Amino acid sequence: KSASASAEDRDSVLQTSEKNTAVEARETPVIQKVKITAVGDCTLGPTQKQGYAGSFHEYYDKYGENYFFDGVRSIFEADDFTLVNLECVLSNATGRVEKTFNLKGKPEYVRILTNSSVEGVSLGNNHTFDYGQEGLDETRNVLEEAGVVFGFNEHVASYQTDSGIVIGIVSASQLSADEKHAGYIRDGIRKLRDEGADLVIACCHWGIEGDHYPNDYQRKLAHDVIDWGADLLIGTHPHVLQGLEIYKGKVICYSLGNFC
Repeated sequence: KSASASAEDRDSVLQTSEKNTAVEARETPVIQKVKITAVGDCTLGPTQKQGYAGSFHEYYDKYGENYFFDGVRSIFEADDFTLVNLECVLSNATGRVEKTFNLKGKPEYVRILTNSSVEGVSLGNNHTFDYGQEGLDETRNVLEEAGVVFGFNEHVASYQTDSGIVIGIVSASQLSADEKHAGYIRDGIRKLRDEGADLVIACCHWGIEGDHYPNDYQRKLAHDVIDWGADLLIGTHPHVLQGLEIYKGKVICYSLGNFC
């Protein structure tokens, strides 16, 4: 009887061990790698104050769409996803909003992005309304027709890499430092997760122009954004580099500065 009980106990232990081993096997994560290139402010056009000579327009007409990213195209092509901050509109709209600098490129300048393997852009910045709603709407249409995904306030987007990894983008200007714009980031992250994004990139336009260090608002919001579920935070607007921070294992780039 004792031997029989011992055998039963041993069988029970073996069965439990086998079950635990099976559970561990099922829960062992599959490691997948994704390479992302993110760059700072890209203004693909002149201001309203510039003439033709020496302008972006002249260089486009003279050298073509491949000129502007020529030195980094091989890097963009070698990654899984390239993201830029598009700090201008791509539009023929003429209804200029009164401000110091209005930034606008022609709709065909979208080929600067597509010909250089740029898959996504952030539009949440302080120049998306430089030419009113018409300018923004045309920019969005141009990007959609070209197959370039973008984030802007409540509009979020996803891109699937060749290996099947889904990258989500959410973008909003935080220059007003209000709950509404922070909410675009928070709600966008949740929406992207609900839609099945494997990796979520949050883009925040914030900070003080020319300052090389993030302010208290940037730091607090950055931590909130990671706590809300973002995997990577890309900051823009100061036009200079600011610091990097690792928070809970996630990367925060407070400002990538200017790029093109």
